[in-house]
Amino acid sequence: MVSAVRQYQASPEFWDNLLPEIGQIDVLIDDGGHDMDQQTVTFEKAFPKVNPVDGVFICEDCHTSYWAAYRDWE
Repeated sequence: MVSAVRQYQASPEFWDNLLPEIGQIDVLIDDGGHDMDQQTVTFEKAFPKVNPVDGVFICEDCHTSYWAAYRDWE
């Protein structure tokens, strides 16, 4: 099954509600926000649900974490 979800991905509550509904993930493509906090929360919440044998987690545009305009840390 293929699903696309649009939501504020930096919200831990969003992931806490979504992940029990979808079960194990074979492929997760994070093509969402470019802020580090969005990517971090997504990884921390969703990666444990990725199939440990042959699952794939892809996060695009993670290089923006090093650009001042997208930085939420100093």
